[in-house]
Amino acid sequence: MARKILQVSFNMDDEFERKLHEYATDKVFSKYVKRLIDHDMNNVNVNHNHQVIDLSEDNKPKVRKNPKSFL
Repeated sequence: MARKILQVSFNMDDEFERKLHEYATDKVFSKYVKRLIDHDMNNVNVNHNHQVIDLSEDNKPKVRKNPKSFL
């Protein structure tokens, strides 16, 4: 099998981790995590309005027009 499966655990007794779990499970989790990793690797941040903010040039934030969907 060419796939590698990584697990993420959430402590449901911890309010912060429970909120993360609730938020993340509304999405296709695997794809969501991969996009977060990709954005982190490329110095890209996505704000709460799902606007893509690129920090790659001179570390000056630039909001991309009509970005591809985050998920």
